[in-house]
Amino acid sequence: MANLGTATVKVIPSASINIPRPGIKHSGATAANETSTELVPASGTLNRANIGDTVYNTTGTTIGIVTGLNYTGADITSLDTNVDFASGNTYEVYTSYVASLIPPAVIVGSLLEGVGTLTGSITSADSTDATNGVVTGATFTTSGSGTGGVINVTVSGNKVTIVTVTAIGSGYAVGDTLTVAVGVIGGSTALVITLDDEDITGDTADATQILANQGNGRIGIYSASAGAITGVDSNGNTFSYTAVAGATLPFFVSRINTIAGGMTALVGFVNND
Repeated sequence: MANLGTATVKVIPSASINIPRPGIKHSGATAANETSTELVPASGTLNRANIGDTVYNTTGTTIGIVTGLNYTGADITSLDTNVDFASGNTYEVYTSYVASLIPPAVIVGSLLEGVGTLTGSITSADSTDATNGVVTGATFTTSGSGTGGVINVTVSGNKVTIVTVTAIGSGYAVGDTLTVAVGVIGGSTALVITLDDEDITGDTADATQILANQGNGRIGIYSASAGAITGVDSNGNTFSYTAVAGATLPFFVSRINTIAGGMTALVGFVNND
């Protein structure tokens, strides 16, 4: 039967991200106090994940892509994405369809982007007389060869309380020190950060390049309810179609852009026979 699927996949509408291949690589809940685009699992590793994978926030019903892999030793312990996660959100990671097997350019040794990502790696003594406020784009020197990183430093109660990475740079390594001079933060004690495994991404890539390499899957769509659907078919053409309740679309798709309000979530399927 032409419309009988052998594997299913959740469909989350997106104006830019295609439906992934069926088959969950990783799933679970995010760690406590998680509030960023970094996917940190509450337990376990993410060793089957790859740059370019599709990631679902199934609590928020949002979709994104994996842009970076963060290592602790040999294990992938978190993922950089372009979708927001909060504490306890559930997630699923899938393999994406790709147009070319040649991966996008990967930056090695980049800093882990996000609010407070380097705070835990401060190794200098607490300052007691730094100037309160936020130093945006705080200049620093490094003991290694990394370049291009940008940090913001927050001083509260005359000591450094938050170090945020706003540009990841490249070429940083475990054990490198980043030093922010007293002339930048005030006071009498320079800020020293000693990078560890969790401060550096193993690999990262540009989201625009990843999306440009998306492939078009041949996904059948079942709709339990009637309503308007827009998207992209399996040949890359945009479409607008009014679904009939309890029926499949009469063509294959690669992406669902929008569904009418109140519609039941669509189910995607493929036939691997």
